[in-house]
Amino acid sequence: MKVLCYTRKPLEDGVYAAKLAFSMHLALWEDTGILPLNHNSGILYAKATQNPDGTLNAKSLKNPWLFRKKDGTYGVLAERTEPDGGEDKSAAGRLLLFVSDDLIHYKEREIGPLGNAPVQDAMCRFLPEIGRYRLFWKEADGSWFQAEADELEDFSAGCGERLSLAEPPLPGGWFDGDGAKDCIPGEQLPEGAVARNAVVISDEEAGRLKTRFLTPVNVANEVPDSVTAASREELGQVKALARYSDGSSVKKRVDWYAGKVDWSRPGRYPVAGRVHQDRFEFPVAWHKADPCIGKWKGKYYFISTNDLDHEHTIYIREADTIPGLVTAQQVKILDAYTYPHLGNLLWAPELHVIKDRLYVFHAGTPGEFLEEQCHVMALKEGGNPMLASDWERPERVVKKDGSPLYGREGITLDMTEFEAGGRGRGFTSPASTRTRPIGWLRIPCCSPCRSTAGPTTTPSWRRALLRWPRAAGSISPFPGRRWTAPIRWGSCGRMRRRICWIRQAG
Repeated sequence: MKVLCYTRKPLEDGVYAAKLAFSMHLALWEDTGILPLNHNSGILYAKATQNPDGTLNAKSLKNPWLFRKKDGTYGVLAERTEPDGGEDKSAAGRLLLFVSDDLIHYKEREIGPLGNAPVQDAMCRFLPEIGRYRLFWKEADGSWFQAEADELEDFSAGCGERLSLAEPPLPGGWFDGDGAKDCIPGEQLPEGAVARNAVVISDEEAGRLKTRFLTPVNVANEVPDSVTAASREELGQVKALARYSDGSSVKKRVDWYAGKVDWSRPGRYPVAGRVHQDRFEFPVAWHKADPCIGKWKGKYYFISTNDLDHEHTIYIREADTIPGLVTAQQVKILDAYTYPHLGNLLWAPELHVIKDRLYVFHAGTPGEFLEEQCHVMALKEGGNPMLASDWERPERVVKKDGSPLYGREGITLDMTEFEAGGRGRGFTSPASTRTRPIGWLRIPCCSPCRSTAGPTTTPSWRRALLRWPRAAGSISPFPGRRWTAPIRWGSCGRMRRRICWIRQAG
């Protein structure tokens, strides 16, 4: 078993842009063929660099080279580039170095500078017979160099010997015994793959990669061999245990076929059943961006941005079950005209229950999108979520002294709530400047019942340093992350229609 390291050929921006293609992809090279991981999308991306004002410069990587380190863990060398794959002048003479224990989690480091010239390619391997690393690299003029070192961090300027070769030697073992790259069967490569190299891995390591980067599939459904039931209702309580390829399991409702059972006469009866699966038309709702489902006092509620009227209203639905939300009546609970401070866009509402009270977190502005700010709207005590009059006036989230959480130089939106250490609550909201996106997360402490946040000093920040796979922008969920919420959402950019769909969770 081997793992293949590769990048992809860029396609159109809306399909698979250069900023996505220029990342490290992995595939399992099995006897039966090559299996791409993570849907043939990138797994490892270069971190962004940071400007003095805190804004970020996205980066990509090219020519990743995967190898075993001397302790048996993994290293990846790569050339850091601009998002479109062009030369990154700030990285001249340097190589990206990633280290990983399992090819799932990575730490980014650096090798060099090896000189002043840009480095366009590099290959490395630990040679156990001499106990040292051997590194080949190519500079912008096409010259190849070779160096050896005890530790990867020891490679530095002046350590290399220029080679009188057009290409570096690839002795047996550089490709884990498979010779040069030509050994990879081109017809088996994943779509658009630009192959680099392959490394032998164990079946256990391959199993972990499959668990993390492949979609789990149902492999077995288990029910008891026999049960005791005195009615259809009792039989209906017997569930199947569904097992999945990643080792997880969940109990599922069964539609039992018990037509031959005489419930008035005790005895043994054969019954059959089918695991219950709700079926929905796709999509279940149009023009519903940023969908959110919440449960409160035994009812389910659905809320979303309304793209049908260009984000000027917020509607809510109520049902006894999640599937019931598909056909439930929707009621308007907020518009952009009732309150003067909300005169235009209403974005990304979320339902939150804090100390048994229901809230809607949303973004709003009386002006343009670049003035969008976080707001909180609370349900009145004893109120009905389906009545607009039972919701209090939305209040903008501000610091404890009343000043803006984030000033006119940026926006705040997509706010959520959590408890930190049992001592308080906090909000998070991405922000961006008027000139360029910065992808920050702001985490102030706040009152659970008020829209004031504190302290008045600048809260902590987390910056989105990684280039994650999203065609229309630079931020989306981490590669390989599995989401368990009962709702998913998707779009093709703000300029196109929005759709949402519901997935029954069991």
